[in-house]
Amino acid sequence: LVWDGSGYGTDATLWGSECFLVEAGKVRRVAALAPFGLPGGVQALRQPWRMALALSFAANIPAVEVIQRLTSTTVSAAQLNAVWQMLENNLNCPQSCAMGRLFDAASYRLLGVADNLYEGYAALQLQTRAQQEAIPAASPGHDSIFAIHNLESDGLLRGDWHAAWRDLFLQESVASGEGYALAFHRGIAQWACQLARYFGVRHLSLSGGCFQNRLLQSLLLDLAQAERLEVIWPDTIPLNDGGLALGQLLAADYSLRNST
Repeated sequence: LVWDGSGYGTDATLWGSECFLVEAGKVRRVAALAPFGLPGGVQALRQPWRMALALSFAANIPAVEVIQRLTSTTVSAAQLNAVWQMLENNLNCPQSCAMGRLFDAASYRLLGVADNLYEGYAALQLQTRAQQEAIPAASPGHDSIFAIHNLESDGLLRGDWHAAWRDLFLQESVASGEGYALAFHRGIAQWACQLARYFGVRHLSLSGGCFQNRLLQSLLLDLAQAERLEVIWPDTIPLNDGGLALGQLLAADYSLRNST
C-alpha cells in the first residue's frame, strides 16, 4: 500500500492511494480510491476546505447544503461558491485519488482546519482529535460512518468513498467531535484489510506519508492481527517521500539489471 499526498501516475492523474500487487518480482497497480478533483490545483493542498468542497461535489450533495455547512469564520460563502463554480465547470481541477486529501477534507469538516500551516498539518490535527476520542472508545454505531466499499472500474478496483463522505458530512453533531475523527481513521484502516481479503494476500507492506500517522498504524495492526495478516513497514528509512524515492531507485536498478 502506498498512501500519500500526491504523485504523478502513469495515467496522467495524481495518485496517492495505491495498492500494488507484487508477484514474482513484478508489480501491478490493482486498486486505488475513486478519483476526485483538486480545485485550484496546488491551492487544494494548502486549503483543506477546498477538499471538503470537492468531495461533497463529487458525492452529489446539494450545493446549498454544502455551502451552508462549510461556511465558517475563516471561509466565507462567497469563497465556497467561487470554488464550487470551478468544480461545476471543471476549471483547473486536476484529478487525484490521493489518500492524504481525504484526511484534509475530514479535518476541515470535523475540526474547521482551513489551512495546512505545513505539510500534513490538517491530518495531524485530525489524528490528535481521534486519539483523544480513543480513550473512551467511539460511541456505538460510529464505526459504520466511514465505510469505504469496493467496485471494479476499467480493470482497477476502486475504493468508493462517496457514501462514506455523505454519511460523515451530513452528521448533525460533527462539531461536537463525538467519535467521528476516530471513526474516520477506523474506516481507512478497515479498507486496507478489505483490500488484503479481496486479493487474497497475507502480507501488507506500508509506505507513504499517510502511514506516519501512528493511530492509523495502530488501528491497522489491531485489525490485521485479528485477520492473521502480517504488516511490514520501513524501519531504517522514512515511510514518506524519502522511502518512496529510494524504492524508485531500487525498482529502476532492478529493471536495468534484468533488461540485459
